[in-house]
Amino acid sequence: LNMSLLKLSLFLAVAMPMPGSSRVLIDPNAIKSYFYQNTVPQIAQPESNHLVYIGQCYQGKAYFATLYNQNRKIPVYSAYVYGATEEMTDKAKSQPSETNIKPRIFPEKSCIELKSINENDNMKESPNLKLDPKWYSQVEESQAIDQDYRESFYSRGHMNPNGHHSPGAFRKATFTLTNAVPQNQYANEEWAKQYEDKIIRLTRGCSKTYIITGAIPGNNLLKDRVSIPEYIWSALCCVNNNGNPMRSTARLQMNKGDKNENIVKSLTVNELVNTYLKLHLQITELFKDGCQP
Repeated sequence: LNMSLLKLSLFLAVAMPMPGSSRVLIDPNAIKSYFYQNTVPQIAQPESNHLVYIGQCYQGKAYFATLYNQNRKIPVYSAYVYGATEEMTDKAKSQPSETNIKPRIFPEKSCIELKSINENDNMKESPNLKLDPKWYSQVEESQAIDQDYRESFYSRGHMNPNGHHSPGAFRKATFTLTNAVPQNQYANEEWAKQYEDKIIRLTRGCSKTYIITGAIPGNNLLKDRVSIPEYIWSALCCVNNNGNPMRSTARLQMNKGDKNENIVKSLTVNELVNTYLKLHLQITELFKDGCQP
C-alpha cells in the first residue's frame, strides 16, 4: 500500500439522523481486524492521490473500515463484521492512527485519544455555508456533504447498514456520509428487501461473517459533485469457530429505478471480482484465497 495514502486529510460527515463529521484517518494496518484473515482487498493500480483508509469511529472506538475516494466523493467499499461484539472494537480502539485536521495535525492518535481532542465524540455537524464558509469549503473539497443529497431522488445508501448491528453505538457509527453513496430510492428499497434483510439466513451457522460492500462509479454526478454509482455490490465470507471458511457469496444490483433493472443478482465472489471489480475498480481479490472452503 502506498504510504502517501496515510498523509491525506479527510473530514467525515454523518448522514443521518444528525449531520456531522469524524476526523479520523487510520493506518490500513490498524483496521485489518475487519477483513477475513486480516487481509485488505488487493487493488492493482489504486488511485493513490484520491484514496484514503478510514477507521469509522464513534465515542472513542473504531467500528468498521472504509476505503474512500475523495475525488469521486463516495466510498469504494466499507468492510465490517456482521454482528460484531464489543470485544472486537475494544481491540480496534487501541490501534494507532494518524489524523490530519486542517490546519492542525494530530499524528498517531488512537480513536480513544481522539475522543478527548474532538468535540461530539469524533463527529462534527455537517457544514453550513452561511454560518461557516471556511469550514464548508474545506469539507466539500474532500467528501460529500448533506446538501448534496437534499432535494434529490437519491437516498444515502449505506454500504455498512445500521441494521446489520446491535442497537446502540454500532448502529450510530454507520451514519456517516463517507459510508454512503447516492442510491436510487427504489433501488435502495429493493437492495434492503432482497439482500440486507435476508442476512440472517445467509449467515446461519457462521461463527463470524466478514462483509465488504461497495459501489462501482457511473458516468453521472449528483449536484455536479458526487459520483452516482452504476452498481452496488456486496460479498460475504462465513467462517467457523476455527476461523476456517465455510462458504462465501456475493450480490450485485444496478442502481436504477426500474424494477426490471434493480433486481439483486446472486453470484459467486470470484464472478463478482473477475467480471466487475477487476474491470471497474482494479480490485483483484476481496478475500484471501477467495474465502474458499
